[in-house]
Amino acid sequence: MTAPPAFVTLPVGGMTCAACQGHVERALRGRPGVLDVHVNLVTRSARVGIDPTLVDVPGLVAAVDDAGYQAELPLADGDVLERQRADDAERRREVRGWAIRAAVSLAAMLVVMVAAAPLPHGHDRVAHLLAPPMTAAAKAIAPWLWSVAPTTLAWALVGATIAIAGAAGWPIWRAGLRTLAHRAPAMDALVTLGAAAALGISIAYAAGAGGGLYAEGVLAILGFVAAGRALEAAARRRTTGALSALAALVTPTAVIIDDDGVERELPTADLRRGDLLLVRPGQRVPADALIEDGTTEVDEALVTGEAVPVVRGPGQRLLAGTVNGPAAVRARVTAAAGASTVARMVAAVRDAQGTRAPTQRLADRVSAVFVPIAMALALATGVGWWLLDRDLAMAIERAATVLVIACPCAMGLAVPTAVMVATGRAARRGALIKGADVLERLAAAERVIFDKTGTLTVGQPAVTAIRAVVGTEAELLAAAAAVERDSEHPLARAVVAAAKARGVAVRGATEVAAVPGGGVRGQVAGTPVAVGTPALVAAAGADADVAAALASELAVGGATPMLVVRGGVLLGGLAVRDRVRDDAAATVAALRRRGLAVALVSGDRPEAVAEVARAVGIDDVVAGVDPPGKLAQVRARPHTLMVGDGYNDAPALAAASVGIALGTGTDVAAAAADVTLMRPSLALVDELIGIGKAGVTAMRGNLAWAFAYNLVTLPLAAGLFTRWHLDVSPMLASVLMALSSVSVVTSSLIVAGRRR
Repeated sequence: MTAPPAFVTLPVGGMTCAACQGHVERALRGRPGVLDVHVNLVTRSARVGIDPTLVDVPGLVAAVDDAGYQAELPLADGDVLERQRADDAERRREVRGWAIRAAVSLAAMLVVMVAAAPLPHGHDRVAHLLAPPMTAAAKAIAPWLWSVAPTTLAWALVGATIAIAGAAGWPIWRAGLRTLAHRAPAMDALVTLGAAAALGISIAYAAGAGGGLYAEGVLAILGFVAAGRALEAAARRRTTGALSALAALVTPTAVIIDDDGVERELPTADLRRGDLLLVRPGQRVPADALIEDGTTEVDEALVTGEAVPVVRGPGQRLLAGTVNGPAAVRARVTAAAGASTVARMVAAVRDAQGTRAPTQRLADRVSAVFVPIAMALALATGVGWWLLDRDLAMAIERAATVLVIACPCAMGLAVPTAVMVATGRAARRGALIKGADVLERLAAAERVIFDKTGTLTVGQPAVTAIRAVVGTEAELLAAAAAVERDSEHPLARAVVAAAKARGVAVRGATEVAAVPGGGVRGQVAGTPVAVGTPALVAAAGADADVAAALASELAVGGATPMLVVRGGVLLGGLAVRDRVRDDAAATVAALRRRGLAVALVSGDRPEAVAEVARAVGIDDVVAGVDPPGKLAQVRARPHTLMVGDGYNDAPALAAASVGIALGTGTDVAAAAADVTLMRPSLALVDELIGIGKAGVTAMRGNLAWAFAYNLVTLPLAAGLFTRWHLDVSPMLASVLMALSSVSVVTSSLIVAGRRR
């Protein structure tokens, strides 16, 4: 029997471009038992689907290391917040490191350009344009340079360049040489070869082979590449800002109350389920907990997106990262920091950002062959210009320009950065998207189907009428509440609440079974009891005509009738009504303005469904359907979104183009859906479609720019338009290459973060 697949996420260091991404993927796919691999250049991680009976995780790490990159063992699930903090700290170090390397290289470039004023500068047009001011500066600062022998000056500058370029550009040299040694060249290999070619021209000049000094070009290439990496890393850090902000919500320390009543402060990471927290006014809640003593208002905006503080009292939840209001409360920990709602949100978004969007496939195919093609083009450029002009220095310079200007990095960043911004934006609004492909399906939506109870309505119905046919109202409530006691359905909770409010003892039931679209049945003290629709109670022994008539009486004003039969005898029925959500009508109108069709599909009675439909402005209504009926409605048209919250919505949520579950609903619904709303706001449905459209626009725009950049700049670098004075020097090539990557990330931040 085959073991179910498992997924592990490995942090991977040393990747700089889409070619690196492809090399790591191929190294992992070659391992026995690896079922699927997705390497993300932005998150610097590899998400690997494995058969756990055939694969050991250390072996995966070794495979990545053997390919020339650096992998790490994944942290335990409970350490997701710590991993996010560590990632953010690593990004800060990355930005600082590249910025320092860029500053050193570019400052040295200026010094070398001034010091090299007495020497020829080869064919670089930028160097020739800068020569007059550099010469003027050299004569003002160090006129003695003209008294130094040209050969001596050249060797001195070449030696200084080698020392500075070797130190400041070491990560680039190391990565480039490593990928060349593994015969898997990536972007760093292109930069390394380009810089080495420029250095070779300078060494040849110093050795007396003619040409000109190009030492400043070496420093310019490495300096501008490093500057681009610093800007890119800073922009990438912004794409994960939502996750970093969520992780930062969990405070480092917490105050607990020991069994003897003594207050004690300890690290939040040491909290355990069952600890008693003391949360003072204005403090952040350190872990998910249930209030035992005290009533307060809690600001949940940064966790759920709910703008208005909510009142929380005994028996109600507190979420880690939320801010306590005016009163101190005592609360019992239900989930420690690593398993809190915030941690699960961070984990869900990280998982989504580690998946591959369908749009990425084109970039992956091009990236797989891009670096070899760029190297072949550089070789052809060098050979071609040497054959034309017999000027080896110029031919090498042209080849170096092609190597430096080629940018597979932009293609690798184009889609993942847009995904990260879009999913992060959704998380800030309180929506957890489970995969990158969901964004594209949201953008393609043509129809939205809503469930009624708990979705378009608040999901907190109340019993508004009780009609006893046999026995007393108390007996009727007792029988109904017994079988509904352990159910999560909103109607069930309304029945149990009504029984408790009237002082009716709620007994337990056995053999309880939900009947999708019908109700529930079970055994109470050995007697069968059924609660639900006329069809259900008729099947349990009640007279069908009497049951239908009673249901009709209770359904006045759109209420939902719940009939109760015990031992084949119809005891009576309850009328239960729910309130339509405040934002339901506005959400339906907003979706229609987008051109989407909107429908209401419910298992409830036609009268109740029709009243809610009228209140929210939906004309396409299907009532009285069971879960297979909802599934059929979803499958009737492509690109259909389903919004629901209950057990009976799960099949439709799973089959829809995008299933959207309210987080206030059942775990089954959330597990079946593609998106979970952490707060019960239907306005998020319209926002999600806008986020999907903005994300897809950013993906496609980024890819178009990445392809266009290389299609335009590579022929320029090769000198195909020199006759019209349109060409590029290695120094300018390094600037353009750096800006191409930065522009893709910046575009993602602007476009994917834009409201549509």
